Amino acid sequence: MLLGVDVGGTFTDAALVADGRVHTAKTPTTPGDQSEGVLRAIRDVLRAAGADASAVTGLRHGMTVATNALLEGRVARTVLCATEGFVDLVELGRQDRPHLYDLARPRVAQLRRDERCGPDGPERDLTDEAAGSVAEAVAALRPEAVAVVLLHADRHPEHGRLLGD
Repeated sequence: MLLGVDVGGTFTDAALVADGRVHTAKTPTTPGDQSEGVLRAIRDVLRAAGADASAVTGLRHGMTVATNALLEGRVARTVLCATEGFVDLVELGRQDRPHLYDLARPRVAQLRRDERCGPDGPERDLTDEAAGSVAEAVAALRPEAVAVVLLHADRHPEHGRLLGD
């Protein structure tokens, strides 16, 4: 069974595909703790389908509330720390716009790091000293949020952890 959940500004929706049928549930979004609305929607859609959570084989999670915040300009002042050479890819994503580099919002502050992890592990290590200089640069920018986006961090999280510390 496949389960999808989308957190919107007003409602949290869940859809479950089970035995060729689509079951849905809608619950109020819980801004104080979005997990409450998500879990309630999941429980409701499983109940509607007469299904058990252990039979779910895939989960997709969306955040329409994040899209709405972008469209309305309600976003945190963010610093992006990314692997050198990949900062623009994070901003551009897979966008299909006539003027790809003409973003409708100010760019986030960017800190590029000369570190690199390949699929098999670190190729250029991030030193404690370099991580410390990143922390100082981030603090000087006084952000409301920090995004750390490093290549292959899902398989080799050590550089991200070092920056997080």
